[in-house]
Amino acid sequence: MNLLAPEPTSYDLNFRLGSIPVRVHPGFWIVQGVIGYFLADTLGAAYFFVWVGCAFGSILVHELGHVFAGRRFGADGEIVLTVFGGLAVGSPDVHYRYERILVYLAGPVAQLLLAALLWLAHPLVAASPDPNRVGQTPAEMTWMFLMSINVGWPLFNLLPIPPLDGGRILVEVVEWLRTGDRQPWEQDPNWWKRG
Repeated sequence: MNLLAPEPTSYDLNFRLGSIPVRVHPGFWIVQGVIGYFLADTLGAAYFFVWVGCAFGSILVHELGHVFAGRRFGADGEIVLTVFGGLAVGSPDVHYRYERILVYLAGPVAQLLLAALLWLAHPLVAASPDPNRVGQTPAEMTWMFLMSINVGWPLFNLLPIPPLDGGRILVEVVEWLRTGDRQPWEQDPNWWKRG
């Protein structure tokens, strides 16, 4: 069993966003449910659903960033939400190294752009102009959840640790410095014999 890319189960939620297939593994709901449970224990039962919805939407935005970038370069991707967040399967399957780097960057950038929009929208949900009173209403708590996910998740994801996006970018940059942007057959005519 591969936890990073789990096999489909009969309990998966499957749907499409336009032409993009999305599969949500039960492990995603379990992890987000546990986080939501602890928040609900402190803030109230409704925040269980608020957290799960915010996490679902935010991680979906992240993976859509990867898929849209991959499609820009000719890759066809699908989204799988898992125990560890999500995957944009097939999106980095592009020809050039710089394109893969841009695909890996696109997920965090999509979330940071969403965070910027949320920041601009804060006056619309703020109950009080007093910055010390943030989080007093359900709308403000939802805003805080969305901000924490859409700033924290992409910054964490950019850490240079595989299999995070930052780790994948690091691998691509190191290989680029080592071999250039050449394909395996351009580096070694017997590349296909290795394996």
